[in-house]
Amino acid sequence: MTPATAGPLHGPRTLHAAEHVPLFPSPSALHARGLTGLLVRASLAVAAWGEDRAVRRADAALVRPARRHRGAVQGWSDLDQARERYADRRAAGFLEP
Repeated sequence: MTPATAGPLHGPRTLHAAEHVPLFPSPSALHARGLTGLLVRASLAVAAWGEDRAVRRADAALVRPARRHRGAVQGWSDLDQARERYADRRAAGFLEP
């Protein structure tokens, strides 16, 4: 090493005790990995279930006929029209007074 590159910033790199990399992961690291793997597997299972459910619902919608919607709720204008029709029929003689 030349004097220009000597010093604490340019010296040879040594690992401190805190930077030591073990050959085998610690039990807590394994536990964390296990939990992470479990969460990943669970989320994939939920996603697959949701996808299957969506496919089943789409297939069922194709098989069964479309739902018939009820008519509009009668409002005042519909009642007025019904009264007018009734009065017209009665006036025409179709209904007894």
